[in-house]
Amino acid sequence: MESLKLMFIYFGISLALLIPISQYNYLQQAKFSFDGIFWTALSRQGSFFLIVLFIYILKVPVSLPNLVLIQAGCTFVGLLVAYYTSRKYANYRFDWDNRITLKAINFGKFVMGTNLTSLLFKSVDQFSIGYFLSAPSVALYSSAIRLSNMIEYPATSIAEVVYPYSTAKIQANGEQVTKTIYEKSVGLTLLITIPIVVGTFVFSDLIIYLIAGEAYAQSSEILKITILFGLLTPFNRQFGLAMDSSNRPHLNFSLLVFALFLNIISNVIFIHFMGLIVLHLERYFLT
Repeated sequence: MESLKLMFIYFGISLALLIPISQYNYLQQAKFSFDGIFWTALSRQGSFFLIVLFIYILKVPVSLPNLVLIQAGCTFVGLLVAYYTSRKYANYRFDWDNRITLKAINFGKFVMGTNLTSLLFKSVDQFSIGYFLSAPSVALYSSAIRLSNMIEYPATSIAEVVYPYSTAKIQANGEQVTKTIYEKSVGLTLLITIPIVVGTFVFSDLIIYLIAGEAYAQSSEILKITILFGLLTPFNRQFGLAMDSSNRPHLNFSLLVFALFLNIISNVIFIHFMGLIVLHLERYFLT
């Protein structure tokens, strides 16, 4: 318990360092400069990966709290890279504007609510499995859902590129261009995700065996269902982007809250009758 407490405290260092990193990355994103974001992520996560690999190969004894401290150090490296790659865009000036502040708060409260609701939406099924079924069922489900969630990375990458572009286009040409931008971004995302979905569906047995091991072989059937979420991810992700860029984040938030309540109700009702399989199906239709 003491180690866990230290891990939480030390992880707060990483969280604090992520604040300026995020601001530097947002600044680069607004300037359509994505190479700095790439090098920041690579330096922060790549350095941590190399250190963990070094510890594993040489069998260096490291406690979990110290490993969290190492992660904080790697995050600091990422901060240095983020500053270096975005310094030409940074303009340090204190200029308070109440109108802009209130506008940012009003916009940000819906975005924060959307992120929190999305986190709950993705966690409800695992909480339900643990409560109504058993811990082994949670392990089987988690193995499949973690692999399925990787399909979100292409959608997130495209969204980061499209968001500043769509915001600029909407401001210049009006909200009528939102539909066109949404269709093009969804099409581009599907172009990338469909081959991944098909490949994962066909080779799910091999993927589970290589990633999780023979003990989780049953996760293969679960993965075949959860990977289908990827067919709807582009529509949902780009819809949220379109609403945010057109200054309507409240619509995205309201829709996700409604989906969360449906998700909770369906988990509670159907998990008693059909267990894991029906849980995957209802999440597929509600995603």
